[in-house]
Amino acid sequence: MKRPNAPRTKWDWPPIDKDGKFKATYLAYLEDVQVCYDLVEIAKGVLNRPLFLKMGGQRDGITGAYTQGYGIYIPKMHPQRRISTKHELAHHYYDSDASLRLSFVTAVLVDIEKASGKLFGSGVRDALIGDMCFFVNVLDDIRVNSLWGLLYPGDGDDMHAWYFCEVGPQMKASAEEKYEGDISALFPYAILLCLKQDVESTRWGRFKDDIIQCAENVRYKTFPASLLLMRRLVLRVAEELSKDQQDEPDKSAWGGDPVAPSLVGALSGAMKAPSPPSSFVNDNGGFDFKRPADPQPLTSS
Repeated sequence: MKRPNAPRTKWDWPPIDKDGKFKATYLAYLEDVQVCYDLVEIAKGVLNRPLFLKMGGQRDGITGAYTQGYGIYIPKMHPQRRISTKHELAHHYYDSDASLRLSFVTAVLVDIEKASGKLFGSGVRDALIGDMCFFVNVLDDIRVNSLWGLLYPGDGDDMHAWYFCEVGPQMKASAEEKYEGDISALFPYAILLCLKQDVESTRWGRFKDDIIQCAENVRYKTFPASLLLMRRLVLRVAEELSKDQQDEPDKSAWGGDPVAPSLVGALSGAMKAPSPPSSFVNDNGGFDFKRPADPQPLTSS
């Protein structure tokens, strides 16, 4: 089932008024969409990459903002199309690298295997790779937004207002209602901490200070440098998740149904987007996992 991302705007339908003229709301929508396509065209030339933007809805399979390969996918009725487009472009401008992320996570899991003297089963390994790639994605979103805001302070203010002042509090309210004030699932907890929301977790609370500090440490850093800074935390979290996977193979870091985990279902009405390790997703709006087929590398050589 397709689920919507963060709150969507609705069409002021029909777009033509009683005098046969386009409504101001529809003209503003067209202008907003054009700006998003222009932003991608500019990036295409600056970065010399065949980037493209596709806007659509549930019929197109686009109910969440994400980057995969050279494509940037944005829900056409997303309430903050420009912010989402700039965020996805930031992954390209600031060299988020899906291949490097996968190698990094794989190396961390190998270290855990060496330390324990036990090899993960293929199912457990695949689950851990997906989980830890997403965990890196959460922190990388903080990194790329900080760099974009450093270059464009006005956009930085807009991103902060949207993610930290609107999305974060909405997600917090939904999460605390769902988990009755004690968030037992790792990813909702980590995302909310990265959005500077004061939340509690008996299960994951011992990582709270480290997650908050790591989110600060990766700001304004290169992607490889950020991986080095987050390695200790990623290792510790992966070790803990591996225990869950060994004890309960079907347990998900999202909590609930491991086959179709939904941050938005659990928090604010999640988005549908391809999962790591092949893509970068706008996790701060929430998303569902969807395995992509034959993904392209995020960055060109």
